[in-house]
Formats: sequence, C-alpha cells, structure tokens
Amino acid sequence: MINTYNILVNDDIMISLINDRIQQLDCRSNGFILDGFPKTTNQLYSLDNMRVSPTMVVIVEGDE
Repeated sequence: MINTYNILVNDDIMISLINDRIQQLDCRSNGFILDGFPKTTNQLYSLDNMRVSPTMVVIVEGDE
C-alpha cells in the first residue's frame, strides 16, 4: 500500500493487515483478490507462511 507521500507502508503492518483479513470467514468461504500485494520479497515469503497459494494470477500490461 502506498500512502499520499508515495512511501511504502511497513511490511509488518501490511502483512498483519492482510493476514487478519484473509482469516475472516467471508474470505475463507468465498475467496479473495489481492491487488498490489505482495510488493516486496518479505511480503511474498509471508504468503508462504500464511499458507496462501494463488489459484489464479492475472497480469495486465499496457502502454502508458
């Protein structure tokens, strides 16, 4: 997540927020979409620790 000053939010905060959210019943029952996460290697490894493996990855590329 990027704040208004274009500074990345601390990994520990983002990982905690994501982990708390995806553990909620609606996410566990219906699934969820992660947009812009993971942004760092640490965040990527945290998904392994949370035992989250994507079932689909969408990459959208375009010209400016």
